[in-house]
Amino acid sequence: MIIASTKLNNNLMLAPVAGISSLPFRLIAKEFGAGICFTEMVSSEALVRNNTKTYDLLKTHPSEKPLGAQIFGSKPQIMAKAASILENRGFDIIDINAGCPVKKVTKNQSGAALIQNPHLLRQILMEVRKNISIPLTLKCRSGWDSHSINAVEIAKIAEDCGVDAITLHPRTAAQMFDGKADWGLIRQVKKTVNIPVIGNGDVCSPDRAAIMMKETGCDGVMIGRGAFGNPWIFKNILRHLNREGLIKKPLAEERGRILLKHLDYCIEVSGETKAIRNMRKHYSWYAKNLPSAARFRNTIFQKNSKEEVKQEIQKFFFNPLVQN
Repeated sequence: MIIASTKLNNNLMLAPVAGISSLPFRLIAKEFGAGICFTEMVSSEALVRNNTKTYDLLKTHPSEKPLGAQIFGSKPQIMAKAASILENRGFDIIDINAGCPVKKVTKNQSGAALIQNPHLLRQILMEVRKNISIPLTLKCRSGWDSHSINAVEIAKIAEDCGVDAITLHPRTAAQMFDGKADWGLIRQVKKTVNIPVIGNGDVCSPDRAAIMMKETGCDGVMIGRGAFGNPWIFKNILRHLNREGLIKKPLAEERGRILLKHLDYCIEVSGETKAIRNMRKHYSWYAKNLPSAARFRNTIFQKNSKEEVKQEIQKFFFNPLVQN
């Protein structure tokens, strides 16, 4: 897949997810075949003000290339300056967040609030486009609520402003992550614009990715929650699309091996104390649907050193009784 001047190895993407799409998880996703990963969304205001914590979110590794960065904000000139900073730091694609439905973001007219204000969104996209030479993409929701579905209008604006691709998560902001994603809207957007359209939402298995592509005609698939504790999804989708045989779910031992690798990456990037805290959500995802997963979760949450955590991972995932 090609987005303007950036060539991807394939058309599968790891979504920008706050608190999840950090460097360690992106490295794992890339190793399992993701064509491109995006950083978790970063504040344009904080970026321009040289906020240390924000720059920590932008740690990268050469093996991630190509790599996208997502920014959010509501001030056109600040967004443009932030995008320029990221281009100078070596990112390959800048993505504008017009989809985050969380109140602390939307109350400042950022994220999904931008789809309520197409005029402001147009100003932001035009200003950013003028200030960067690398590909520019937009990620948005279907609308603010069920009474204001305007994804097609937003897609037209994006194309008019020189955006190189658009990702649609066809839920409204009001839905958050509830209900079913309306893939029919992806199909409508694809029929309306001449830039690549990426589908996002409810892709949790290889067959769901294939169905989305067939039903909507989308050019690529972006995966968020479907990859939590399941980086194999990228490799398995590629195998499924290429008809390379039966897709097998990873055994518990394989899950444990990748979890240990993920933990080591996290410790290397963030240090032991912070890494152990940040990895807690991932323990549950890697153990999902395995026997005694709840007990494992409750036990490992009490551990505060890498030696103790690794010991619990070894005891649980490498136990023949939990192999699936």
